[in-house]
Amino acid sequence: MYRLTPRLGFIAFLIAISITIYWKTLGYDFINYDDTNYVVLNDKLKAGLSLEGIKWAFTTNEMSNWHPLTWLSLMLDYELYGLNAGGFHLTSLLLHVLSTILLFLSLNRATSNLWQSALCACLFAIHPINVESVAWIAERKGTLSTFFWSISLYIYMLYAKKPDVLKYVLLLISVMLGLMSKQMLVTLPFLFMLLDYWPLKRFSLPKVIIEKIPLFILTAVFSIIAYYAQNKGGSLLSVENLPLLNRLLNAISYYSNYLLKIFYPDGLSIFYTMKPPIDLFTTVAFLSLLVLITLLSIKYASKMPYLLVGWLWYVGTLVPTIQLVQVGMHSMADRYLYIPAIGIFIAVSWSLSRLRIVAIVLILVLSLLSIKQVSHWKNTLHIFKHSIDVDRNNYLAYTKLGELLASNNNYEKAIQLFDATIELKPNYPYAYYNKGLTLHKLGKFEEAIKEYKKALIISPKLSIVQNAMEDAYNGFGPSFKHKTK
Repeated sequence: MYRLTPRLGFIAFLIAISITIYWKTLGYDFINYDDTNYVVLNDKLKAGLSLEGIKWAFTTNEMSNWHPLTWLSLMLDYELYGLNAGGFHLTSLLLHVLSTILLFLSLNRATSNLWQSALCACLFAIHPINVESVAWIAERKGTLSTFFWSISLYIYMLYAKKPDVLKYVLLLISVMLGLMSKQMLVTLPFLFMLLDYWPLKRFSLPKVIIEKIPLFILTAVFSIIAYYAQNKGGSLLSVENLPLLNRLLNAISYYSNYLLKIFYPDGLSIFYTMKPPIDLFTTVAFLSLLVLITLLSIKYASKMPYLLVGWLWYVGTLVPTIQLVQVGMHSMADRYLYIPAIGIFIAVSWSLSRLRIVAIVLILVLSLLSIKQVSHWKNTLHIFKHSIDVDRNNYLAYTKLGELLASNNNYEKAIQLFDATIELKPNYPYAYYNKGLTLHKLGKFEEAIKEYKKALIISPKLSIVQNAMEDAYNGFGPSFKHKTK
C-alpha cells in the first residue's frame, strides 16, 4: 500500500488551503479595470490561438507591456471558456497553486528543512497581500511569470547541487519564458547569488558571477524591452512631472509601507493614489528602520543567514517596481509583492522553527484575512466600494463606479461621481472624458464637447476623446461643427 509521506502531506495541505481561500473566485466576474482591455473588449484575444493572434501577441505593446506569453495564456483561456470569467479565475488559481508547490519543493531540496519550507510556501499561498495577484484576471502576467520563476528556482536548486549544461540550458529557457510573461524577473541572477550564499553555501567569487553572465545578458535585454514598451505606451512619467528626489523619498516610503502591509495587511486596495513626498521626520524614521534591519541582518548573518538572505531578497526583488522609474499614476500596488514578500516569509519561517504554535495561529489569522479580502473582488462594484472605504480620496474608484452607473443608465448619479473625481484630481483626463460621454448619452452635446475639450487640454493625444468629440459635433449637424471648430 502506498504510504503518505510528510512531504506529500504538506503538498496536499498547501493545495487544500489555497483552494479554500480562493475557490469563490470561480464565481466572480471581470473587473472593469484592465480586465476590460485585457479580455472583455480585446478583439485580438477573441480571435483565439490563430497564427495572426500569435503574431500579434509577439509584436504588440498593448497595455504598455511586451508579454507575449501572457497574451497567449489569455487566448487559450478564451478558447476554453469564452467570456466565462470563472474559467480565467481557475487558471490563475492553478498557477498560484503550482507556484506554491514548486516553492516548497525548491526550499526543501536546498535546505532539507521540511517544516520551515512548508511554512514559507503556506505564507505565500495564503497571505492577503497576494490576493490581488490571484483574484484579478488582468494580473495573469504576475501569476504566469511567477510560475516560470518557480520552475527556474527549482531547476537552479538542481543545477547548484550538480551542475551540468542541460540543467543550465533548461534554466535559461525557463527564465526567458518568465520574462516573456512579465519583466519583473530581471532580478533573478542576483537572487540566485543570494541563494548561493544561503542555503546552498556555494558562494565563491568570481565563479558565481561568471556562471551567471548569460542570465545577466538575458535580463538586461528584457529590461530594455520593458523600458521601451512602457515608454512607447506613454506610461513613464518624466523627471519634470516627478523629480528624482521625490522618487527617492517615495522609494524609502514604499519599502517601509510594503513591509508594514506584510506584517499588518489592513487597508489593501486595488489602487493606491500617489501621495505627496513624505516629510523630513518621516523620511528619517523610515530610513532609520530600513538601515537598522539591514545592520541587524548583517550582524546575525553567521548564526541566522536566512535573515540577511530574506531581507536582501525583499529589497532586491522590489527594485524594478519601487517606482524609481515611475510607471503610471499609482503609487504602491499589492501585486508588486508577489515575489518580494517571499524573502520576508523565508526570514519569518526559519525564525519560527521552534515556535510552531505561533506559526499555526499565524496561518489561521492570515487565512481568515485572505478569505475576507478575496470577497471584495467579486465584481467591479464590490472592489471599488472597498477602495473608497480604504481611502475616501481614491479618485479612480469614483471614476470606475461612475462608469458602472453610466453603463446601467443611471446617468445623473454617474455625473456626480465624475464630478467627485474632478474635485479630487483636476488633472485626470478620463474624469472629463467620462463626464462628457455621459452628457453625450443624455443628448447634451454642447456640454459634452466642453468636457472633452478639458480632457484634451490635459492630454491632447487621447484618441478616444478626439473620436468622442467628433461624434458629439456630428450630433449637432455639419453647420454647428463648422462654426464651433
